[in-house]
Amino acid sequence: MNVFQIAGLTLAAVMVTVILLGLLRHRQQRRVRLALVFAWLTAVVAILVPDVTMSAAAAVGIGRGADLLLYAAVLVALVVLLVIYLRFAALENQITELVRQLALARVRRSQSDESDSGSE
Repeated sequence: MNVFQIAGLTLAAVMVTVILLGLLRHRQQRRVRLALVFAWLTAVVAILVPDVTMSAAAAVGIGRGADLLLYAAVLVALVVLLVIYLRFAALENQITELVRQLALARVRRSQSDESDSGSE
């Protein structure tokens, strides 16, 4: 076992432990945490048995296992960016709606205060 394998497996073990502890505490969505555990376990397999990535790459018509991992990482990153963007846009819409409701409530309160003071 080389230095990279030792470092990679150590990092994977720490990350899986942290993710599973968070899963027990329900800090984030379960789907996300389970997907992360799956990703780290896949990394463990790729680190321990590098021939698996070469075989998988050959099966889909890519020359090297490292290239397959790079392409997969780029695709996953694009999907994650899309999900983050969609969540950000939804939050922005919610904030806009909240601000509108607060502004309308202030106007109503202001008009109510004016009508109360004008009748005295």
